Amino acid sequence: MAVDIIQIDGTNIHVLESIAVDVFDYEVVAKFLDPYLKRSGNVMFVAVEAGTVIGQIRGIVQMQPDCASQLFVENLGITPSKKRTGIASKLMEALIKWGQSQGCAEFWLATELDNEEAIGFYQSLKLLKTDVVMFANFVDD
Repeated sequence: MAVDIIQIDGTNIHVLESIAVDVFDYEVVAKFLDPYLKRSGNVMFVAVEAGTVIGQIRGIVQMQPDCASQLFVENLGITPSKKRTGIASKLMEALIKWGQSQGCAEFWLATELDNEEAIGFYQSLKLLKTDVVMFANFVDD
């Protein structure tokens, strides 16, 4: 069955009405989706098969004052039954091409140390692996 890669914008959010399991980390919420899509430099691509979203990738252009813009690969998710079918590669390709069209000279991403599946995928793309230390702060609601 054919898989379509679609860039989500304000005109086609109806595509997100049918989403397979584990494509997103959490439920897509309209009050978050709308401002995300309207913000310059944000993008979302989805993989759709038979009317159902089976994969997604999101990216953010990070403007820099001292070098060319960078594309941050914010999130990538594929429903478990469609992993290892080339969908993640197609989504990465679409996102990278979009980032280049936005003037990004490079892209980067991060994943958890124990996410062996993601690490294996990114290594298969021949991406440069570097060690980083991440700090985070959570705001109470």
